[in-house]
Amino acid sequence: MIVPFIFLLIVISVCALLVGLNISKQAMNTPAAADHTQTSQTEPVRKPYVVYEAVFLDTSEITEVFRNIRGEKAPYELSPKDYHITFTFRPAFASYKLYGTKVTANGISYKAGDVIDDEGGTTQNEGILVNLQADNPEFKQLINSIHKHAWHITGSYSHKAKYTGDLDFSDAEPVMFTISGTFGAYLSDGTFRFIPEESAAFARPESNKAVGNPSEITLYL
Repeated sequence: MIVPFIFLLIVISVCALLVGLNISKQAMNTPAAADHTQTSQTEPVRKPYVVYEAVFLDTSEITEVFRNIRGEKAPYELSPKDYHITFTFRPAFASYKLYGTKVTANGISYKAGDVIDDEGGTTQNEGILVNLQADNPEFKQLINSIHKHAWHITGSYSHKAKYTGDLDFSDAEPVMFTISGTFGAYLSDGTFRFIPEESAAFARPESNKAVGNPSEITLYL
């Protein structure tokens, strides 16, 4: 009776050892849980989209224009990071074939003063009213199709640059100058595009999601 009992123990031990080795082998060949999680959460990189299209101006040239009009010191604390004339914000269809078009801006009048903001409060903006000219017939058509407000260049502001378009230029100071700029786009990845494209290499804008810091984006307008 003792010998069969010992034999039975040996068989049970060998079986347990084989089962343990098999489990260990499976564990070594199975990716970690973190790997599964990372794979399932990985999403394809989204193409950048056009945040806004504008005629971008030479900084030194336009700052000199403002100096000649009102002097060295700007009336308000903030100034644009890049001087431009905004066309469209998050356009549904980018005018990518027209990027790189040379545009002439002719000064009309200058104004610095109070503006009513979106919350009904008072803010301050400085800007120049301009009209635009271009030799490209397609660009002329673009100007006519989207022009709902006066074309303007922001010089300085106290809150947001976008309120410059709301200035009352009816009593503005007449000015006369001509500067040139280039039509292009600011993209959601923080880059600028000035090269015309044969086909759109951009994603459609997200209408309900802000990219980056919304307060920074509105400063450009």
